[in-house]
Amino acid sequence: MTSRGNRYIAVAMDYLIKWPEAKAIQRADAESVAKFTTKQDTTQATLFKLVYGRIAMLPVERKINTYPAKPITEKNFQETLENKQRRTADNIQKSQETQKERHDTEKQWSGKFDPKWDGPFHIEEILGNGAYKLRLDNKILTKAAHED
Repeated sequence: MTSRGNRYIAVAMDYLIKWPEAKAIQRADAESVAKFTTKQDTTQATLFKLVYGRIAMLPVERKINTYPAKPITEKNFQETLENKQRRTADNIQKSQETQKERHDTEKQWSGKFDPKWDGPFHIEEILGNGAYKLRLDNKILTKAAHED
């Protein structure tokens, strides 16, 4: 479990444009997954809308006529796409600033990769039977070290 209470990782793949997306979520239920797959956090838009300038539509929706009432012309399509791209660029900028603030305020070094040993040691005296008296930074260690 993460510090933000996330326990699961939802993974989605847009097979049309080959775009994978993964996000940590708190619950493994339909609502959390649906929220994850509809809009991206950074762009606040679906990938389909960013690429094609409109929401995705199933073939059956042509028969039912659930398409927007306003017909799409080349002019308003271009304007809509440009507006969406501009808003998306603004959302990305805001998201990057938020991520930078979080990065700058969080503790950067956990110590996980700190060295787990001291050294280098120098042999000060050979005691025999594989035992040695060692020196570290001009200080002779009190315990003898064995070669095993």
